Amino acid sequence: MIKIIFLFLLVSVMTGCSYSNMIKNPGAELSPADSNWTSLSGRWTHRSVAPLPQKGKSYFFPGVAANAELAQDVDVSNYAFFIDNGLISADYSGYVRSYPQRPADESAEMLKFINKNGEVIDSFKTKYYDSTNAWVHIVKKMKLPGGTRAIRVTLISKRNKGSNNDGYHDNLSLTLSNSLSIYFILLLIIIVAGGMYFFYKRNKRQRKLH
Repeated sequence: MIKIIFLFLLVSVMTGCSYSNMIKNPGAELSPADSNWTSLSGRWTHRSVAPLPQKGKSYFFPGVAANAELAQDVDVSNYAFFIDNGLISADYSGYVRSYPQRPADESAEMLKFINKNGEVIDSFKTKYYDSTNAWVHIVKKMKLPGGTRAIRVTLISKRNKGSNNDGYHDNLSLTLSNSLSIYFILLLIIIVAGGMYFFYKRNKRQRKLH
C-alpha cells in the first residue's frame, strides 16, 4: 500500500500539475473573426508574409487602424478554490514585431484578471515594442489574485506611419501552474517517515519476542 501511495505522489510531483495552453487560436492560424477573439478596435485579420511568422503559417495583423485592440477571455473558474488559496500562477508568453519603417508601428500585450462580477481586480501590461528585424519574446509569470475567474488577454497595436497598423503579434501562450507539488513532497516525507517508524517499532517488538 505504501509503495502505491509513494508512486502516486512521485508521479504527481514529477508532472508539476501544469496545464496546456488555454488561449484559443494562439497563432492566428484561423482568422481572429472566426475564432474566440473579439476586436475591440481595428480590423484584425491574419497575415503570413513580410515578415514571416514567428511560428506556424500566420500571425495577428491589426489592419487599417490608428489604434487597435484584440481580446480573448480565458475562463479559469474551474480552478477557483486553488486560485483563492494562492496556489495558482499564470505563465504568459507572446511574440511581437513591427514592419521595417521609421517611425515603426508598435505592439504591446496586456493581461487583465477579472472576478465573477466582470470587474478587473489586477492587470499587467508590457511596454510598447517596435522591433523591425526580429520577433521579440514577451514572458511573464504572475500569481493569480484571489477572486480571479477569467483572464483577458489583449493584443494592442499603435500606428505611427502609413495607413496600415503594422504592430504584429504571434505564438501566444497562457498556461496555469500550481504549487501543490510542495504539499505532495511534504506528504511524501511524512508517509516515508511514518513508514520507517512503523517498521522500526514492529522490528523492535519482534526482537523482544525472540
